[in-house]
Amino acid sequence: MTNATTPAPLPLWQQRFFVPMVVGAQVAHGNPARGMAISTAAGGQGQLYAWETATGALRQLTDAAHGQWEGWLDPLGRHVYHHQ
Repeated sequence: MTNATTPAPLPLWQQRFFVPMVVGAQVAHGNPARGMAISTAAGGQGQLYAWETATGALRQLTDAAHGQWEGWLDPLGRHVYHHQ
């Protein structure tokens, strides 16, 4: 019988590489309440997020295995375009 153990936490010097951060953001020119952000909040790889600028809320749009580091927001903030 085997006991399941939790892996030891990473040393502090390694944890800094996994701190969530926003690496880019854009506000829609025609609708400043909407925006797009690129963030590493989902586990280290950059993903695209819809950004509600009034509240700061982010909603994840992509889940690419190696990250999605580039995207384009339409002028009214209704669509985000990216290559897969």
